[in-house]
Amino acid sequence: MKGFIRSLRATVLVCGIATAIASASAGVIFSFDNVFSGSSPNGPAPWLQVSFEDVSPGNVRLSIDALNLSPTEKITELYLNLNPSWLATDLHFDFLSGSTGVTAPLPTLGLDAFKAGGDGKYDILFRFAQQPANSFRAGDHLSYMISGIGGMTAQDFVYLSMPAGGHGPFFSAIHVQGIYSTDVNDTGSLSAWVSPTAAIVTVPEPTVAALGLVLFGLFGGKKWFPKNSRV
Repeated sequence: MKGFIRSLRATVLVCGIATAIASASAGVIFSFDNVFSGSSPNGPAPWLQVSFEDVSPGNVRLSIDALNLSPTEKITELYLNLNPSWLATDLHFDFLSGSTGVTAPLPTLGLDAFKAGGDGKYDILFRFAQQPANSFRAGDHLSYMISGIGGMTAQDFVYLSMPAGGHGPFFSAIHVQGIYSTDVNDTGSLSAWVSPTAAIVTVPEPTVAALGLVLFGLFGGKKWFPKNSRV
């Protein structure tokens, strides 16, 4: 009987941990890899990664990371959409952290107010600095906390732009400038409009995952159940 009770307690413990880990937050990742207008950047795609992570009800962490850009290339604009059930003008952005020297802009907000190149219209626009010393280049990072709408989640930013051009619609768009052609006869600076591939992911809570590892280490894989229990 004691062996059965110990087995039952161990089973409850395992189920509790599994339930906690399963309650991980959701996230969305945009990998910008599709040039829909202009010239392709010189490095391999993706050239920018934007991620949204659920932090708590109504609070979403936005991370913006520049990748694989050549030394002259920079991101100058980022366009995002919002679930049409919400008003973009209700959103509030708080700057959290970023690369030293990079100007961290706050976005301009409006319903279908911003057009990206030959694509559609978006609700959120980040304009980054043009000056080389403060621009957003390869290796740079910015993060914000988005709030202002109760019940908002990361997936509320996975909506297509309002059609208004020959390309798209897309979930998001960026403008890459400072691209130099590999053709020696072309000495001008070029640019690209790029859309992303979107992925919805599960983001485990670090503390919960750590708890599971600690408990596993304390009890050991062979000690979840008593040796004399039968399965």
